[in-house]
Amino acid sequence: PLLITAFIVFLIAGLIQGLLADGGIILQLIGTVVSLVATAIYTGFVVKLVEDVRDGSRDFSVGDLISSASPYIVPLIVNGVLRGIAIAIGLILFIVPGLILLTIWAVTSPAIVVEKVDGIAAFGRSSELTKGQRMNVFVTILVVFLITFVVSFIVLAIGASIGTGALIALSILVATITQPIAALVASVLFFD
Repeated sequence: PLLITAFIVFLIAGLIQGLLADGGIILQLIGTVVSLVATAIYTGFVVKLVEDVRDGSRDFSVGDLISSASPYIVPLIVNGVLRGIAIAIGLILFIVPGLILLTIWAVTSPAIVVEKVDGIAAFGRSSELTKGQRMNVFVTILVVFLITFVVSFIVLAIGASIGTGALIALSILVATITQPIAALVASVLFFD
């Protein structure tokens, strides 16, 4: 279910981003928002899967996984866009505030899906959940980032040298492979 769902979500997002890539800065920003939304939605799906398998068996099919997380799509989108903007500003301006926000808001998507909080309240809930464990959360996020960055960099460098079509296809492939890792980490951090 992880890979099938990732492929579906990131195929759609990748195609939209590919269409917007050559349209100027505004369309590229819209493409970035599409990527943030896809990541937030996918993380919501994975949270439901992790919640399902915590009892020792997987009961959800891919369709069940998608439908069980679908009521949370709007809060996940709102949260994903706001979180992405705030972290980006923090990283651009001072780096450290961006890393702090990235850490304290590491489990916003799981809080939305499991605890049914809204997209804004999830920021506070994530901060509560990570309190006292922030160094562990940060190191975990850093390791996941390094793994996904190295894989993405190598594959996308190859795609960029081949051409735009290859770059779009490889971007979808990279997201399909790396996003399950990040989503699983967010889910496990939440439950732990």
